[in-house]
Amino acid sequence: MESRELVTALLDPAAYPQRPASVELRETHISWVFLADELVFKVKKPVNLEFLDYSTRTRRRIMCRREVELNQRMSAGVYLGVDRITAGPDGGVCINGRGRVLDYAVRMRRLPEEATLTAHLQRDTVRGDDIAKLATLLARFHAEAATGPHVDRFGRIRALRRNAEENFRQTAEFAGGPISRREFEEVAETTRRMLTSRRGLFNQRVADGRIRDGHGDLRTDHVYFDDGIQVIDCIEFNDRFRFADAAADIAFLAMDLDAHAAPALAGILVDAYAEAAGDDDIRAVLGYYLMYRAFTRAKVACMRTSTATGGPEEVARAELEARRYGHLALRYARNDRGPRLIITAGITGTGKTTLAKTLGEALCAKHISADQVRKELAGLEASDRRHDPVDQGLYAPEMNERVYSEMLSRAEAFLRAGNTVVLDATFRRRADRERAAELARRFNCRFLAVHCVAPPETVRERIERRAEEGSDWSDGRWDIYLAQAAAFEELDELPADNVAAVDATLARAKQATMVVDRLEA
Repeated sequence: MESRELVTALLDPAAYPQRPASVELRETHISWVFLADELVFKVKKPVNLEFLDYSTRTRRRIMCRREVELNQRMSAGVYLGVDRITAGPDGGVCINGRGRVLDYAVRMRRLPEEATLTAHLQRDTVRGDDIAKLATLLARFHAEAATGPHVDRFGRIRALRRNAEENFRQTAEFAGGPISRREFEEVAETTRRMLTSRRGLFNQRVADGRIRDGHGDLRTDHVYFDDGIQVIDCIEFNDRFRFADAAADIAFLAMDLDAHAAPALAGILVDAYAEAAGDDDIRAVLGYYLMYRAFTRAKVACMRTSTATGGPEEVARAELEARRYGHLALRYARNDRGPRLIITAGITGTGKTTLAKTLGEALCAKHISADQVRKELAGLEASDRRHDPVDQGLYAPEMNERVYSEMLSRAEAFLRAGNTVVLDATFRRRADRERAAELARRFNCRFLAVHCVAPPETVRERIERRAEEGSDWSDGRWDIYLAQAAAFEELDELPADNVAAVDATLARAKQATMVVDRLEA
């Protein structure tokens, strides 16, 4: 049976013994995942990649069994077994029927998506104690995980170099596209230099017994706070990605916390793990593994841009993810984990919010919108439209003062926690821009200003479309645009290398990251 036919057949609830009300398909580059009420059935794609071989039915059966066995180490009652996908007497497909075996599926208990660490981060409901408990669990897992000469060799320089060079070889075609050529070249150069200059550190980790049969893909969306802590989806298809220094697992999760704008939690993870595992030396190699893990995520996202089947939106998401992780890898390569404060200045309709959101996503930053803060202070919803005259009511000078003060207060809290912050406002007054610059100076962090501009006809079209859609917090109108244009105080008070002007009609992920790259060069 062709793969397409198999997928179609497994979308039919009649194929499952429990007869689910509906079946939903989730697809990755190596699996089809069928959500059938309280159960999940994961089917491996018949692919043979450089690092993975699912090309035969026998290989897929072996890998299904291996996945269940390995993942039961850090989850309880989630991995339920391996099922046969069989041909039915009527030519249909069913799970564990009596007909010919067509393929195999891993059967799992469905975990609530709102219980993932990723979902908790998005809701800002993760506590330091939660991360500390997770770190203790990981320390116990690594202490009990298999080790020995057959595992140790994957922590040696030769194996580390092989994994890194494979990343660069597989990503080279995307350099200058989803990730910048500068990121690619600088990360590659730093990686090779560290593997040479820190050889003794890596060898000592092997001698200390820190190389373990670990997880290999320890991301925030593989951690669930459900009936305790469940960790799923470890790598079963390639031992050399799972056999590694325990620091590689911790770095993966710490890197992903950084990518979700939670550097303070990443710090708690590392500190709590070092204490629980008695591994005071982990920080000596952590920087290398942070960079390696971030670049690996960038590579996988790059590959998705050429294999995505979900259309332009899926490709755009993959490109943005590649840029986010590529930029993060570059910062690790430079040992530059400090926060930045970025402002996107410009009058209404010039695209500063689009640019600010994109910068926030690409740079793992917190995005603070003046439009949202203003309405929150007034007790209004995003859809509540106000048509106050220019500089009156909701937009009176005293209200503007409250908005900028609140934005800077929120920014200060985020900077204190180690977050990069993007402030999205007109910043039409020099005094407000100077207040932001002063905040950056207080935290000794890099301050960047991006001046958004766009042709008046483009602005007018945007304002009219936004008014019809009512899809964001802005109350921008043409008369407001004209008033702001007349009153805007130019950005000549800021150093030239801290200011970039962007035609906001081109403000997409690539252009957004190029703005910051240019200022940080």
